[in-house]
Amino acid sequence: GICARLSRQPARAPAARMAALRPFSKSRPGKRPRPAAAIDVLSSDDDESQELVLVAEAAGRKAPKPADDSETPEVVFVLDTPAGDAPRRVPVKRGTQIALRSAGTAEVNGTYVSHSNGDGTFGFQMEGGGDCAIAWWDEQPGAWKAGWYVFAAETEEGIYCSTRGDEAHFPLAGWLVYEGPEARPGSLPPPRAELVEAGGTARDATTGSVRTTARCLLDVALGAAVLLHAAGSAEVNGTYTAEANGEGGWQFSKEGDGGFAIAWWDAQPGQWQAGWYIFAADSEEGVYFSTQGDEAHFPLGTSWEVYAGPDGRPGLLPPPRVDVRSTVASANACEFAYVQAGMQVGVLGAGTQAVNGSYVAAFAEDGTLKFTQQGSGFYAIAWWDAEPGQWRAGWYIFTAEAEEGVYCLGQGDEARFPLGLWEVYSGPESQPGRVPAPCTTYEQAPRGQRQAVSDEEWKAQLNAGWQGFCPGAEVELTGLKAASELNGQHGRLLSFDSEALRWQVQLSDGRGAKSIRSAALAVWTWRRKWKNFSLMRGHKDQ
Repeated sequence: GICARLSRQPARAPAARMAALRPFSKSRPGKRPRPAAAIDVLSSDDDESQELVLVAEAAGRKAPKPADDSETPEVVFVLDTPAGDAPRRVPVKRGTQIALRSAGTAEVNGTYVSHSNGDGTFGFQMEGGGDCAIAWWDEQPGAWKAGWYVFAAETEEGIYCSTRGDEAHFPLAGWLVYEGPEARPGSLPPPRAELVEAGGTARDATTGSVRTTARCLLDVALGAAVLLHAAGSAEVNGTYTAEANGEGGWQFSKEGDGGFAIAWWDAQPGQWQAGWYIFAADSEEGVYFSTQGDEAHFPLGTSWEVYAGPDGRPGLLPPPRVDVRSTVASANACEFAYVQAGMQVGVLGAGTQAVNGSYVAAFAEDGTLKFTQQGSGFYAIAWWDAEPGQWRAGWYIFTAEAEEGVYCLGQGDEARFPLGLWEVYSGPESQPGRVPAPCTTYEQAPRGQRQAVSDEEWKAQLNAGWQGFCPGAEVELTGLKAASELNGQHGRLLSFDSEALRWQVQLSDGRGAKSIRSAALAVWTWRRKWKNFSLMRGHKDQ
């Protein structure tokens, strides 16, 4: 594969390139090799310094001096190092996924998946048939330093590089434009590298924040509104409403000051990619963009990046998160998150501001999963069964102590948590929230869960998740033929056997664990009845 061919060896250049070591560039008729760039790294005494000054001076040229004749480098970049407990580099193994974002050379942006080179090393190929790849290049004296290189897969020309890490560890920081031999130097800024974790989430090396990268699109219709928040350029944050642009398409205009808008830009080769762009309404300079979706489908979540191309006014990091504020006509709520203990969701934009914040799911005494507000714990979120003449079935945000409903959303079920716009709850046993009602977002999966299971098991659990299967779930055995006496028995899921493709089920009658295929299991849950209602068994999910 391309990654195997491009793992550079110290004794010889890549097999696809030449049989023996040659001077530091290919010899092509009419083309002279470019001299290498000397790169010096100046930092404080320890490698954890919060600022690195990277000085690059091209070989064969002298750095210009300022008027006062003081020494100065030709080019200076100031980069932030990872903060807090964010990983600086990650172990590379088969299937490791890395996302590159915000690079000035937009074609390198995307998700890369590692593949074995067959010699114990790994390289990364771009998903979706992209033209770029990433591999470790061993040092070639006089040519390039050892490091990870983003390069054009067809010509094998380096675009960006990072000399941090090693063959077994991929660097999430320290990326630079590569200007040495065999180069096609990328445009500034260099990319931001993120580890793509479980459930399509990516961890930012600079901030340590976790964000979902799952595809999530809104059908655009007149009056649909979206909420932008958490952008580094705070002036773009706010509510945007869809309106016809007079050319058969749509534009989202910002409510209030109207200083920014969002529209679909068709691709301009050599200029910008096709996608949705957040731009200044007066100058039409792009600030952030997303290449997901199309003219009729608007990207939600955290698929957005800083725009640094032509006609740009690059926004500050981090890019915004985009959530549904309201939907109309054919527009649907964003998506559903499979409920499991330890998952974290966010509530934002509520008129009753005390409701906003992060909520973490945990099992309640009655066996149901309840989300509790982090910090104050004053509010909680749970599924309420319908009470005829009282309230409809749905998810409710309520006061934890008095159990009075504040906001509600009648979508999803006990196994699926809705991500989208909620409503004010004003029925019985309520403490109605103020308008506007909040949006809910998916923040992160349970801590450590990705590391606790194999890739095969994780995929199987994701597939099974839409049926409510997960370790700890209560199930009923049904449809067994060879062991029909077990039909109707209840148990709890212990783990998934990825080789046998069966669940280990601990039976409630004390007979021990049984290995059961998914088709013979049905999720069964305890459902909570509120206030003066006693606990009672609920119906099976269909």
